[in-house]
Amino acid sequence: MRAIIELARRYKQGPVPASTISKVQSISILYLEQLLNKLKKKGIIDSVRGAGGGYILLRDPYKISAYEVMKELEGNLTLVDCVGENNSGKCKRQNGCATKKLWGYLSQSMENALKSVSIGMLAFDGIEKNKANKINHKYTYSI
Repeated sequence: MRAIIELARRYKQGPVPASTISKVQSISILYLEQLLNKLKKKGIIDSVRGAGGGYILLRDPYKISAYEVMKELEGNLTLVDCVGENNSGKCKRQNGCATKKLWGYLSQSMENALKSVSIGMLAFDGIEKNKANKINHKYTYSI
């Protein structure tokens, strides 16, 4: 996530070398290259070869959700396998499990939270600022 945020901060400023992202974000260059290749294959970023080359975002950072990036990098984002997309037969107890609904609810809440936050928000605005702007102050309470 830090790598894509670094690319967002440099959006439309030209390609950013992996070595720069690695240094600024303190990410191992070998690990970073793996992540960037996954994001490139999914069409979120692209690479430019040669002198002055590096990586660029292909879309406006405000139009890329944190969910999209996490899903591409991590795959299944559910908290436990029994509520995931391919959950059939992984757990013997899933038909009568008392906690399956809880895990499903928490997984859905996490997905909704990630979908509500864009990479642009993380790079430039911060989540707290955007949450504060969405609060509806209809009522005033005094104690």
